[in-house]
Amino acid sequence: MRSVRLAAGLLLAFLAGACGAAPTATPLPTATPVPPPSAPPTPTPDPLDAGLATVEVEVARGRFTAVVVDTPATRARGLSGRDALAPSRAMWFDMGRSAPATFWMSGMRFPIDIVWVDDGLRVLHVTHEAPVPQDGVSSADLPRYTPGDVGVRYVLEINAGLASELGIEPGVRVTLGES
Repeated sequence: MRSVRLAAGLLLAFLAGACGAAPTATPLPTATPVPPPSAPPTPTPDPLDAGLATVEVEVARGRFTAVVVDTPATRARGLSGRDALAPSRAMWFDMGRSAPATFWMSGMRFPIDIVWVDDGLRVLHVTHEAPVPQDGVSSADLPRYTPGDVGVRYVLEINAGLASELGIEPGVRVTLGES
């Protein structure tokens, strides 16, 4: 008898809900606008690069936007005086012609890899992890970096460690594009 009353009560509740009880409105969720995917951040230009052209440099598994230095004054300044270099940024030295070349780290504040390139756009040599000069060392006493007695037309300077990480080694082809 008890189960019959329980079943009857449930049936009455069901019928009341189906036959005449006003449905309650459930609010629909409001759509939250999804922001569009953002473009990768544009690197902040270094004021030292004002007026200098850039070039896209591809070498091994690396792609860099490189500032072009192709005058004696801009080549002499190079990366000196800067606090850092963004991972996808570089400096591309155009020596004007193929000749033996020597670099030093005067005024450098961070270590770099130096990629020596011939006039056929092949890597000749890589100087790995050229360190920041010690305080108080005169320019005359700074270490000198060279690929040996070979003709170098271009030099790519990138953050230290990237040459090994990206597989940049002698014989690898360099491709230049517009930036």
